[in-house]
Amino acid sequence: MRLESKRASIPTLFLEMGNTVGDLLKNPDVETNWNEPSALEHMTIGALAAHLGRAFTTAWLYLQADECTMEEDIDASQYFFRAFDQPDEDLQELSANIVQRATDDAEPGAVAVRELHDRTVTDLRTKLIGEPAERGIEVFGNICMPLDSYLVTRMVEAVIHSDDLAHSLGIDTPTFAPDVVDIVMVALLGMGRERHGDVAMLREFARGERATGDRLPVF
Repeated sequence: MRLESKRASIPTLFLEMGNTVGDLLKNPDVETNWNEPSALEHMTIGALAAHLGRAFTTAWLYLQADECTMEEDIDASQYFFRAFDQPDEDLQELSANIVQRATDDAEPGAVAVRELHDRTVTDLRTKLIGEPAERGIEVFGNICMPLDSYLVTRMVEAVIHSDDLAHSLGIDTPTFAPDVVDIVMVALLGMGRERHGDVAMLREFARGERATGDRLPVF
């Protein structure tokens, strides 16, 4: 994997993903099946599509706030680990809130959701110009983290939920740039390392006789 050598900056890759996600949202099967169940429990196709779009609208929203002061350098893996390292009852409440928000966001319909996505990506092209990678951005859970690291969390969400939506519709998963996939896979591996430790993940990938089989998936 190319951990350091990237063909483009994180914001550039993120915006390119916005175009790919926009193409997926424009697939006629999305609107046709808007109210049908998706591959995600309790979410319709429409709710899943709206939730996918939030990978970009939340980035837009958080960029409206003033820069925050970082007390520690939190990367994408640590962000997800903290978000999901909660008691079961809190995770259930979090999941229910996500489903309800997605359902509400889907209420205006397929056309409105994809038009909002297109406007958001267009506006982000302007808002991300000149923003330094280390700019502090306050996100979910009152966490202050570097902008580029936060955009990686949105890339993780966008890739995973694009696959969820494509699978729900029985169509091919969109092809993302190799650097995007590398970055997302590294973030997911990092989450496993945060949760289980390096030795455990090494065994999970390389030593089946010492793997437990319960460390994947990381979500």
